[in-house]
This record gives sequence, structure tokens and C-alpha cells, in this order.
Amino acid sequence: MSNTAATAIAVLAALAAAASFGVAAALQHRQARLTPDAGGVRLLARLAAQPLWLAGIALAALAYGMQALALAFGPLALVAPIVATDLLFALPVATMGATSASGPNARARACRP
Repeated sequence: MSNTAATAIAVLAALAAAASFGVAAALQHRQARLTPDAGGVRLLARLAAQPLWLAGIALAALAYGMQALALAFGPLALVAPIVATDLLFALPVATMGATSASGPNARARACRP
């Protein structure tokens, strides 16, 4: 395989990993905010039964696979900065639920921890 093809695979896999990590974090954050606080193990048990939380776990697992694929075809110096762009994917997903909320600061409130 040529160096150009390997680099292209690494970049595309790293972007897929970043997107998966970002969406996974946004989904898990949204579900954690929607779940009543039960504290400790009870909260984890409630979250483990929620589809959004489980989708986030699945996407995170997929992201690790994509990151491993990217590292198989490209150097860490190329892959790591691309995967670090996960925030660019997380923010739009995190604000999607806030667009229906009223008020001028609804989107900013959706991004708060």
C-alpha cells in the first residue's frame, strides 16, 4: 500500500473516531442530565438501563476501534490531533436538544456541566 493511501486511511479513521467520541460524550451527558440523581451505584444502574447512555457506550467502543485502525496506518503525531477534535462534533449534538428550549441563552445552558 502506498504511503498516501495509508495516510488517507489514518485520517479518515481518526475523523470517524473523533466523531464517535464526540457524539458518545454528548449522548451520555444528555442522559446523565435527564436521569434523577440517585447517587453512586444507583445512578450507574439507572443509566445502564437507558438507551441514550448505552448508545454512548457503543459509540465510544466504536471510537476506540477507529482510533486503533488509524494508529495502524498512521503515526501518533498525525492521529492524536485529529482525534482531539471530538469537541467539534460534541458541541452541535449537545446543543440540538437546547434549540427547542425557550430563552436567548438556551444553547449556552446546554453546554454547561
